[in-house]
Amino acid sequence: MLTEPSTLSGEVKMKLSVAVKTYRLSAGLTQQQLATAADLAVPHISRIENGRVRAMGLDVLKRLAVALKVEPGVLASCELDGVA
Repeated sequence: MLTEPSTLSGEVKMKLSVAVKTYRLSAGLTQQQLATAADLAVPHISRIENGRVRAMGLDVLKRLAVALKVEPGVLASCELDGVA
């Protein structure tokens, strides 16, 4: 199982940034609320949403998914189906 942070390519960073921000806004959450729910720092959420995160571990992806009430695979694949 992958637990160490994985380096993200530019394309994956951009898709992930759009997915996280889109799901966060759809859920009506601020960056602060998402950070609290996912047990992450607000600057880390900002870096993710702005495509400036260099690597991300599976644990962070899972915490974001739980906080956003989506399956981790949805964020991992950067899917946006059905998001308002």
